[in-house]
Amino acid sequence: MHPTQKVITDTNKSPLIQVLTLMFLVIFLLSCCVRIGTKICVIKTLRVDDILTIATTAFAIGQSIATFIACDNGLGKPASRMQSSEIAIFSKSHYVANTMFIASAFCCKLSCTAGLRMISRESQKWIVLGFEAIVGGWGASALIVNLFQCELPTPWIYTDDRECIDRTAFWTCYSIINITTDIGIIILFCENVLKIQIPWSKKILAMSVFGSRILVTPVIAVQIYYSNKAFASTDFTFANWKAAIALQLVQCLSIVTICIPSFRPLMNSLESGQIRIDDLRRRGQVKSTL
Repeated sequence: MHPTQKVITDTNKSPLIQVLTLMFLVIFLLSCCVRIGTKICVIKTLRVDDILTIATTAFAIGQSIATFIACDNGLGKPASRMQSSEIAIFSKSHYVANTMFIASAFCCKLSCTAGLRMISRESQKWIVLGFEAIVGGWGASALIVNLFQCELPTPWIYTDDRECIDRTAFWTCYSIINITTDIGIIILFCENVLKIQIPWSKKILAMSVFGSRILVTPVIAVQIYYSNKAFASTDFTFANWKAAIALQLVQCLSIVTICIPSFRPLMNSLESGQIRIDDLRRRGQVKSTL
């Protein structure tokens, strides 16, 4: 065995986290590239939701890099085997990774609401605006709380002798709102697709694709379950390995599910329906009949 080769053991889960993080990174990066490439080919331009998807992916890449650094400095290993310098780097990289995750999820949700606004009927304008306000408050407040989770000037150092937030309460509340808003967005998407003048087979396809975001919700629940167990552990660096993997899966699925609706077959199906009507409406050429 090569002396520098990393081996997954019962007390070293860092290589496993890194392998899965890299795999998920490749998947969501390819998904984003397909979405952006499809939009450029089909409608020759990028909209607000596409720009937000790019931002989502950029933050997710940053989160993955921070996770890699955390793994090299103790994530997935017992704290008793770590040096003080490694613990310091782990604390900073974990802090950055969480910040990047929240920023990525925030942009992802805004991309969803921006896309929802484009296909929504005029009668639902205020409902969509309400969702955007909730998402804006949720994302902005989560970023602020996470950035100042412990007293300055070192908010990334979380210890019992410092004045810090209750991480269990914060992440549980954050995840519940995340799941709730996802479900609400899915319902509104499906309701609007039902009003588009296309064959039922295409409606079912569209609702299935838009509804695929529901797959993220059980993974969020699993992630917060393992996160709370890690928060309660006396060996956070090792106990957090399952939560770290679940978080990577949440991040990957979140990006993939906002990219799936833009794949070319579905774009072609919807282009002659609500999307085209919406384009004409915004140009003032037709009045909405929905």
